[in-house]
Amino acid sequence: MSAGQRPLEWWIAVVRLLVVFPAIGQVVLTSGYPPGYERVAWILTAVLAAGAGTLYATLRYSAARAFQLVAMTFDFLLISAFAVLYTFESATPTRQLLFVAIVAGAARFGMAGGIWTALAAVPVAAYFEDRRAHFFHVGYRLEFVTLQAGAGLLMALLVGWLYNRLDEQRRTAELRADEAEALRDELQRLAELRADFVSLVSHELRSPVASVLGAARTLQHRWHDLQPEARQVLLGLIADEATRLGALIADVFDTSRIEAGTFSYRFAEVDLATLVQDSVTTAAAGQNEIRILAEVEAAVPPVLGDPERLRQVVGNLIENAMKYSPVGEAVQVRVTPVRDAVAVSVSDRGPGIASADQRVIFEKFGRVAGDGAKPGTGLGLYIARSITEAHSGTLEVWSAPGRGSTFTVTLPCS
Repeated sequence: MSAGQRPLEWWIAVVRLLVVFPAIGQVVLTSGYPPGYERVAWILTAVLAAGAGTLYATLRYSAARAFQLVAMTFDFLLISAFAVLYTFESATPTRQLLFVAIVAGAARFGMAGGIWTALAAVPVAAYFEDRRAHFFHVGYRLEFVTLQAGAGLLMALLVGWLYNRLDEQRRTAELRADEAEALRDELQRLAELRADFVSLVSHELRSPVASVLGAARTLQHRWHDLQPEARQVLLGLIADEATRLGALIADVFDTSRIEAGTFSYRFAEVDLATLVQDSVTTAAAGQNEIRILAEVEAAVPPVLGDPERLRQVVGNLIENAMKYSPVGEAVQVRVTPVRDAVAVSVSDRGPGIASADQRVIFEKFGRVAGDGAKPGTGLGLYIARSITEAHSGTLEVWSAPGRGSTFTVTLPCS
């Protein structure tokens, strides 16, 4: 630990140890002790030495706040005892030792600690003045006590204010350091996601482009040699891969517009029941491997939204459910009124999503890693949630490994 990182109590403990030597010198060099006072001086010095050593030794093993209270009590009592002990010496400014205790209280506990220490020092100063009047046969000077009390309170306020300001700045610096560290981690994570995205998109682009080029060249060079059925297969492949390529490019463009704030909407009353039925019919057409079942409750109220954007959200959820569903299993789509909202849920019986990955899938470029991962850009759910939130709605997921997933869009009624 560097010197700048040493805690306050460590420095006070070191100073307390060093003060033992001046205390011994004071006892040795002082003459004219009243009867019994020299013995008390040696006892106090021994207590100082033993306490300083004990506090220094136990510093690292003690609870911070409890240790501070014990150390403060020890310091205040010992300083007060030394101040009162040497009242018989007119030239020794032991009364001012109480200011050291006030500074220590403010440094430890802020302004409140300094004020309480200053108040505790008032009866000590009053007794000090009584002993001074006794030894020097002079009148009791109350103004000396009030002056000491006022100066102590002023010192407590000044040192406490400074301590509080420094503590506030320290906490602000620590908070900013934590925020900077969190931001660094987030930027690093986003950089990794972006790198993964670039690699993923490069692969996703190459695959359909290669398929289209391969099929097109085969048709170009072997058109007359191919049977009509083979030509249709290759033409269908070109159409499918071009559609896949177009969807990928559309996702990238949509993401860019969402980030730029230029993703437009045209709001109107939307019949979600009809929209969902149409989306289910469209998704089921052209494939018979995955059954898609629609369950729409009666009297579903309309919502205010952009029908094309909402169709995009529902279509994305159904497409994802079909992608991860085993052959022969069914995808269940439900439309349900929920108080002042309408919920659309899409459930599959796929591999499910671990809880640690359920936040990632809604992030830009976020995809679940592992054996169950499917091709894709990781943009679909990000776009779907962005559209849903633009409609003042929510998109949430319930899932567990081996138990499938249910994505639920909830939109407020118009």
